[in-house]
Amino acid sequence: MAKKSILLLTFILVTSISALAEFSNYRIRHIEFPEKIITRETTILRELEFAIGQQYDRIALDSLILKSEKNLLNTALFNFVTLTPNYKDDKVDIKIELIERWYIWPYPLFEISDRNINSWLKDKDYSRLNYGLFLVWDNFTGRKDKLKVLVRLGHEDKLGLFYNLPALNPKKTLGFDMGISYGRKYEVGVTSVNDKLVYYKDSLGYVRKEFNSFFTFIYRPQIHNSSSIKLEYTNSQFSDSLLFNYPNYTVNNLKKLSYLSLSVRYVSDYRDYIFYPLTGYYFDVEFEKYGFGLMQSNGVDFYTFKAKFNMYHQILDKWYYAWGLSAKFSSDDVQPYQLQRGLGYIKDYIRAYELYVLDGKNYGLFKSNLKFELVQRKLHTFNFLRNERFDKLFYAFYINLFADAGYVNDLDYSKYNTLTNELQYSYGIGFDFVTYYDIVFRTEYSRNKQNESFLFFHLMAPI
Repeated sequence: MAKKSILLLTFILVTSISALAEFSNYRIRHIEFPEKIITRETTILRELEFAIGQQYDRIALDSLILKSEKNLLNTALFNFVTLTPNYKDDKVDIKIELIERWYIWPYPLFEISDRNINSWLKDKDYSRLNYGLFLVWDNFTGRKDKLKVLVRLGHEDKLGLFYNLPALNPKKTLGFDMGISYGRKYEVGVTSVNDKLVYYKDSLGYVRKEFNSFFTFIYRPQIHNSSSIKLEYTNSQFSDSLLFNYPNYTVNNLKKLSYLSLSVRYVSDYRDYIFYPLTGYYFDVEFEKYGFGLMQSNGVDFYTFKAKFNMYHQILDKWYYAWGLSAKFSSDDVQPYQLQRGLGYIKDYIRAYELYVLDGKNYGLFKSNLKFELVQRKLHTFNFLRNERFDKLFYAFYINLFADAGYVNDLDYSKYNTLTNELQYSYGIGFDFVTYYDIVFRTEYSRNKQNESFLFFHLMAPI
């Protein structure tokens, strides 16, 4: 009995000492950065959830280290990030190991000008192809800034120069985004009939020429939250034949249209991996005003309000669930068709409706995914590349079931279309491949309310 009591006391003592060690406070003494990297140390420090001189208990610090690794990966500056703590007495040193991406990408430009790859594959109209050069220089000065030069020819000629600097002041809380471009189009989408986008093309020349410039002021007081104010100027010119056939493409039948727009946006982003999130949430709200009664706007005078909320959960070991809500509300003022967007563009679409557009000023969209991890994220090393920016990659495979629903409200197009002003829904199964450099490839078999079935491809996360 005495031996059992001694063993019990010993066990309690050892457990208590271990627990005390776990909850002891450690002061961060030093952070060791990699040598010979382009990224500045201040840029890395901005993404860390801890700071030199601060005290943390071990459990809390381990959690902050994990969050910091995810923050650094979400900058899109690194392929791999590892933070290793070295505890000694009541001090801790943290070593940062990372592999930077390749930052200079002179893309030979060859792209489709349709709304998505699936709508182009249906018609295979090779006249809607663009070609040229898109130079993207990430981390231009080591401060997470980005320089982009666009030279595009073909279906849509466009020249553009863009620059983004997210950290301008010493505290890394202020930044800006700016750009200037000039484009010309032979063909534009002018309306929708039977819920399909109708294009107009002038064989004699360009139907639209447009000059655009913008400046965005960004305020990021915290790692995951930011606000921005964007001022944009647009000057558009339209061909006589375009206005003769589709006067609603502009306002008041103006051949030249110049207007200012001002938008205010707030983003809260707590996703674990922004390009293919599995856990966390994302919230985005934006108010935009078009036209201020200046220049030649003469009728461009309306506002839009958009909001998006996505939630991502891990429900079991390899099972994940995600859902998202998006909504748009516009004023009842006249909107030229070139500025009106309902569902069917970029990420705002109902799966199984990729070949359709649902025109309207207001909409609501719900997306959901139940996902199973077929192949857990794995690391593969190529022995022949001999460049750490490319010779190591990760990959993962997922299978998912999904269901979407959406509603577009607009009486202006109800006489030409049947999908607006009525709830639409879809469901299906998908297969996803995810790898480094933010590459996502999705194959989905889907079915919509009209009992149409499709096999579609996408190059971004669904939610």
